[in-house]
Amino acid sequence: MLRFGDRPVAFAYFTVVDRALQLEYLGYDPEYARWSVGMALLWTCMERHFDAERWDLIDFGEGDAEYKRLLSTGSVRCANRYLVRRSLRPALVLGAAATSVKASRRFVGLLDRLGAKGRLRRLLRHGGR
Repeated sequence: MLRFGDRPVAFAYFTVVDRALQLEYLGYDPEYARWSVGMALLWTCMERHFDAERWDLIDFGEGDAEYKRLLSTGSVRCANRYLVRRSLRPALVLGAAATSVKASRRFVGLLDRLGAKGRLRRLLRHGGR
């Protein structure tokens, strides 16, 4: 946890898998976002853990985030696979899920082209602060 005085401003939670640290949660107080407190905490964690030579790598987990692009030395594509019975109900559920994902990607692409993606993200995450 990173603190400013007595106030916690960022947190990171890791689990250990073999000789790897798995980043499970990374968060920060939105009021301190302009100082990149989450990134500062993550950088400090990386320095300390690698200096201790106890870990071979830090796994940032799935998903897309700016800190992953800035701090990682590589990536591995991953996917979740599910086996389901061939019947109408799973077909409808999976079809609806796939349609939802496609619609979401198109909407995000539109926001990106309009230059509104960052503003909407800030609004949703921080209530417009």
